[in-house]
Amino acid sequence: MNTMSRYRRSNPTRLSVLINQNLSKLPLYSLTKNWKSIVGNILFKSTTPLKIKDQTLIVGVSTHSWIQELNMTKETMLEKIKPYCTEIKDVKFILSKKKQIP
Repeated sequence: MNTMSRYRRSNPTRLSVLINQNLSKLPLYSLTKNWKSIVGNILFKSTTPLKIKDQTLIVGVSTHSWIQELNMTKETMLEKIKPYCTEIKDVKFILSKKKQIP
């Protein structure tokens, strides 16, 4: 028996399927993928989840006025985030020009 036949699988799994299965387990990926349904159409255009640090979601925001508005509704956003990522305990908004991922 040669080495290659020993490792062959009868039903190989596509690499893209394996990547998507594992990415979906990462909290930031899950939030990014579902961001539009979490924040709605208007905020989707002006915000983007950037990173998670010490149970705090860092969100990039396009303008200072949006940052002020979002700080007043932080608790509502946290409630909408919970179904996608239970480890997030706080949200911090920072000015960012990072483009939104479609």
